[in-house]
Amino acid sequence: MQVISNFTFSVDAFFFMSGFLLSYTFLKERRKYQGILPIAKRVNEFFQRIVKRYIRLTPAYFVVILIAILNFTWHHHVSALLPIEHPNTKCSKYWWTNILYINNFYRWDELCLTWSWYLPNDMQFFVFGSFLLTLSITHCNIAVGIGVVTLVSSIGSLVYTGYTLNYQPTLDEQYKTLTYLYIRPWCRIPPYLMGMATCHILTKWNYKLHLSKKSLIVGWSLAILCNCSILFGLTNKNISLGLSVLYLTLSRTGWALGIAWLVVACTTNNGGIVNKILSLDIFVPLSKLTYSAYLINCIITLSVYSLDNYSLLIYHTNFSYTAITMIICSFTAAIVLSATVEMPFISLVRLYNNPPRMK
Repeated sequence: MQVISNFTFSVDAFFFMSGFLLSYTFLKERRKYQGILPIAKRVNEFFQRIVKRYIRLTPAYFVVILIAILNFTWHHHVSALLPIEHPNTKCSKYWWTNILYINNFYRWDELCLTWSWYLPNDMQFFVFGSFLLTLSITHCNIAVGIGVVTLVSSIGSLVYTGYTLNYQPTLDEQYKTLTYLYIRPWCRIPPYLMGMATCHILTKWNYKLHLSKKSLIVGWSLAILCNCSILFGLTNKNISLGLSVLYLTLSRTGWALGIAWLVVACTTNNGGIVNKILSLDIFVPLSKLTYSAYLINCIITLSVYSLDNYSLLIYHTNFSYTAITMIICSFTAAIVLSATVEMPFISLVRLYNNPPRMK
């Protein structure tokens, strides 16, 4: 039950990885240049980076919104059970907030494709992170200072909101506070900033870190203890408001610290069997389909639910069967969506970055 009620921490792992990859690609590109580029060139690269990101994400996103409108409009006329969020109605009214990546500033019950709340946060963090990285070229201390102030301010906003809402870490309370604590960018940015910081530290170390066996045991033990405490620690939900707010404010940051150790250990050849598992070739083709699968999965799940004539009852057997079926269907649909929409636009971006040379 603890895993189900705390499954949202997996999202923070993605925010951490996004921040890490942003810094990694930026620093990799910076090594191509000698010296400091003129400010006009830096500003131009900043905006080009944002435009490329928009082109990378938006076409498949827009197509899925259209699919949702058409699909659930049909379900509205033929199905006995309809999704509680009514995607056809919400997307017909609020689709433009998704395309502008501002839908996370609206209420949860106004969102078109509620699961897409992640994308505006990721886009906004990308813009903010790119600004910090561009600023760090000439004013590193100021960029670091802005990042630290943002991190502290985010934690402060969680403290204030948690006390204001009288927050308790229960599943019902999490659902009630989705608008105020779950989808707002100022509440979710700490793992992203920590991912960026982790990449900079590893770059400074040149991805080399020699640790003794004792140090590795201590590091892995602390990381596992940290994340397991966050995931399984609150078996008793009836705790004081102060402890609830403390858990709210530090749990996602603590989770990101555990992920940071995992990344540091694996990228410095200290990951052992964990690094071997995460480096398996099978993850390469799957990773190319994850974005499309993320977009289309909930549409397939809600469509299957809408086709039933009775409410879904959860048992261990039918839950496992349904989950495996949904995963297979989602990745099958993701192959089609990726091949027809996502990959062509990725190829255009790559073609822009590396134009063919005339012979």
